[in-house]
Formats: sequence, C-alpha cells, structure tokens
Amino acid sequence: MISTIATCLSYISNDYLLMLVAVLFYIFSKRTEYAHLIILLLFAMIYKAILKDLLKIPAPVTSPTKYGFPSGHINFATMFFGWLMITHKSKLLYFLCPAALVLASLSTIYLGYHDISDVLLTPLLPVCFLTIYYVFLRNIEQDKFMIIFITISFALQILSVTLIGHLPIDVAIGSYGILGFGVATSLIQRRYHQIALCLCTLFTYLLIAGNFPKFLNYCIWFGAFGVFPIVKQITTECKR
Repeated sequence: MISTIATCLSYISNDYLLMLVAVLFYIFSKRTEYAHLIILLLFAMIYKAILKDLLKIPAPVTSPTKYGFPSGHINFATMFFGWLMITHKSKLLYFLCPAALVLASLSTIYLGYHDISDVLLTPLLPVCFLTIYYVFLRNIEQDKFMIIFITISFALQILSVTLIGHLPIDVAIGSYGILGFGVATSLIQRRYHQIALCLCTLFTYLLIAGNFPKFLNYCIWFGAFGVFPIVKQITTECKR
C-alpha cells in the first residue's frame, strides 16, 4: 500500500508529465512567460545530464539509474515549482509547490531511487539558476531571451563532448529542443536574422553529432519543440 502511494507521489516530479503541463499552459494560457518555463526545463535537462556524467556519483543499488546526484526528477520539479512560485506569487502556490516537492522527494527516497543527500543537495542547482533568471533575465525581450539560452545550450553541447567524450541524450533533447523552439518563435515574429543564426547553430550541431543518422534522430526534438509556438499561434488566432 505504501509503495503504491509512493509510486503515485513520484509522478509529481516526473519530467515528462511536468513538461506536458508546461506546454499545455504555454499553448492555452494568455501568459507569454510560460515560454520561459519550457526553456528553463529544457536547460535543466542539459546541465543535469552533464553533471551526472562528470561527477559519476553512484546511485543507490536499488535505483534504476547508474548515477545519483543530481536527481533528475527533483531537479526538474524544483525548476518547475520554483518558477511557478516566483512568477505567480500566489499564497496557495507558496504552500502547494513546496509541499509537492517534499512529497516527491520522500517518494524517491522511499522507492530507493536516490538517497537523502541527493534529494537535499539537488534543489540548490535550480534555485541558483532561478535566482539568476528572476534578477537578470525575466523581463528582457523574448528574442534576446531565446538567443541567450540557445548560446548557452550550444556551449554546453561543446562542453559535454569535450569533457565527457559523448553527447548524453538529455543534453541533445534539451539543446535541440531550445533551438527548435527558438527557430519557430523567430519565424512567427519574422526575425529572419535570428532564424539564420539558429540554422547556422543547427549546422554546427550536425558536426557535433558526428554522423547524419544520429543528427536526424536528435532533430526529432528540434521539430517537436518547434511545433509548440506554431500551435500556440494557431490557438491564439482561433480565439480572436
């Protein structure tokens, strides 16, 4: 019974579920800031994967993953719930978001996915990045925001290949996703110089991937996240 409850609670921090919620908010909400949430979640995937492979801290023997710190789910959930709190500033969210994060953390420990040190230390990373976002990036123009994170994800791809020797799949998903989201957003806003820059970056990704089939496999994420701004534009037009 307790294991069933813990398994259900673990879905609070499921990265696929939280990304789906963020995308739905972005498409159907009038608040344009949800684009920031999607980019931050993709960014969270990138640095988490790089740190896991660099640090190589073993996960508990009961965990299905090879490395423990940082916890992918707790990292993702902290970024998601932390962003909601600093953006909406609702008293209800100030209670619900930390409670959700605590329950998700307890469930991962109980299920043996991570130990207590993983769960306690992992939130420090997204909290630092959310602080930088809130102080410096939150109010800048959308196109500049996209360029900043495309540049960062590009640099982290190179760092990953240089230091680790390969490109972890989460780094590919995050960086290709950010790039696809940026190209589609630039296309809608008719910022053709920005599109040209993004396509040049995509060509560089081909060189990093090393071979064309692998590059095409990664481009699935470029296309997937590139669809979302277009869908939002269509739903916005339909509401008028």
